Amino acid sequence: MLSRFFYIVLFVSIFLLSCTDRDSVLPSRDLGWQKISAVSDQVNALFRDANNNIWIGTASRGVYRYDGNTYVNFDTTDGLGDNNVLSIAEGPPGTMWFGTNSGLSVYDGQWISFDNISGTSFWVGKLLFDSNDLMWMSTSVFGLWSYEENVGWNQHWDNSCMDCNSVNTIYEDRNGTLWLGTQAGLVKYKNNNRTYYTMQNGLPDDMVTSLEEDSWGRLWIGTINGEDVGIMKGTDISTKSLLSGYPANPVYTIEEDLFGNIWMGLLDYFPTAPDLNTNGIITYDGAVMRTLLNEGPRRSNIFALLEEGNATMWVGAEDGLWTYTYTR
Repeated sequence: MLSRFFYIVLFVSIFLLSCTDRDSVLPSRDLGWQKISAVSDQVNALFRDANNNIWIGTASRGVYRYDGNTYVNFDTTDGLGDNNVLSIAEGPPGTMWFGTNSGLSVYDGQWISFDNISGTSFWVGKLLFDSNDLMWMSTSVFGLWSYEENVGWNQHWDNSCMDCNSVNTIYEDRNGTLWLGTQAGLVKYKNNNRTYYTMQNGLPDDMVTSLEEDSWGRLWIGTINGEDVGIMKGTDISTKSLLSGYPANPVYTIEEDLFGNIWMGLLDYFPTAPDLNTNGIITYDGAVMRTLLNEGPRRSNIFALLEEGNATMWVGAEDGLWTYTYTR
């Protein structure tokens, strides 16, 4: 009971502080949904840096930086390796890293790009800088890599589970544990030791597509299974129905808002078979699953969600960029 009370007090404190600083980060917006016309392309990735800039990775127009007033676009003419940006991360001291369809790009006022490993081209699916400033990168053909300044690159190949080298998402929890969502299940990766979780342990499906730790320390696990989402507490995994009625819609991205609601963005996995699919956003408030069929991007594929920190949810969708402001 004490622990629950502590988290409630902490959550309320964070919420009040974030509301106080809101206008210093973003201009006042009307409550509800807003389509951002400055970005007219599919949005694959969203990231908020240490200076509260929002970075927006698109499918064909490179990356945008929003400083609260102006959107600035960077593309291959500036030095970005590819205009299809799949992931974004911030490294020390203030460098921005971009996973693209043609390798890795780094920006610190100037651009540098890497388009091959030992002469072989690759794309970067996910990027993450962990709490030890170690950069993690999932690639198309080389599996998982890490990079540490003054040390260099290190490949983390899993010889015991070949499909686990296909990493869909990378996540670090509050305890500094790294979690990998792979084609063959969930992998806990700490101190070079791997622990595997599959459908036999309670996952909705072995293809894990998204991860998010909520305010209570539970790990939400999105998979290719569009009927249920996994929830891990300790070492136990349970499932919760999405009430979608559709068996094959990957929960591609998960984000918690400041009220503790869980937002899940879904993809249309079989676009030629509408009877198997729906897509868009599902929210869960602790009691009710709600599909936002008539709000915001509606039934657009959702590739990225970002709680901006001041009660605004950013949504990267197939039909562009949206925001949802739920309080001032």
